[in-house]
Amino acid sequence: MNKNQNYLKDILKKENLNLTDNPRGTDKGDKKSYVEKFYEKQFSVFREKPMRLMEIGFRHGASLALWSSYFCNGKIIGLDNLSDACIQENLSINQDWLTRANIETIIGDAYSKSFSESVPGNFDIIIDDGPHSITSQKIAIELYLKKLNAGGLFIVEDILLGGIAIFPLLMSVPRGYIAKFYDFRLHKLSGDNCLFVIQNESRPLVIAINRLVISLEAVIYLFTEGPLRLLRKFFKVLGIF
Repeated sequence: MNKNQNYLKDILKKENLNLTDNPRGTDKGDKKSYVEKFYEKQFSVFREKPMRLMEIGFRHGASLALWSSYFCNGKIIGLDNLSDACIQENLSINQDWLTRANIETIIGDAYSKSFSESVPGNFDIIIDDGPHSITSQKIAIELYLKKLNAGGLFIVEDILLGGIAIFPLLMSVPRGYIAKFYDFRLHKLSGDNCLFVIQNESRPLVIAINRLVISLEAVIYLFTEGPLRLLRKFFKVLGIF
């Protein structure tokens, strides 16, 4: 990375995009571990490229502003239906974020087939940060994974069910892709501090091994998810984290 370029965490602070400091901000870098534990490293390979990023569910626009500043040569597409209560009843969208030159927003139901087909082009990074339900997350994968460029990342944020969600999400991932589950809940005690990440893969053996490994991981979660939730609550009560 060029020494004159900021890290994602620096941009969050410099532009006042963190939710803890700005009620219109994003939780990706303070409440959640995504910037520190995943995005900072994984996104760096795309930074200098004329890449395309799409995020489903941009709320007030803070995360789009973050991607806009980080991917200076990129095109940022945000999808939202503007139904979030915090927009309708509380804080309005920050138009200064959304009117940047490399940002485009498309308003509508991103989880409908007709809408998804109207979204032009393919993407190097696709992020689903919508309602966070298993149903919507599965639909996002089914509708938009086909728009992922080779070597790209499809990221489902905020997995409410934790590791129990691996199996239903994995069922939506077709052949030609691998998937990984990232559990950051013991890093920052947020109950949905997890990512489900999908990537293109053409090697059958790698795909087979990946499916076996993540399926075994899912089975382990079926037996451990309950105790893990109790452990996190215990730590939170004690103020350890």
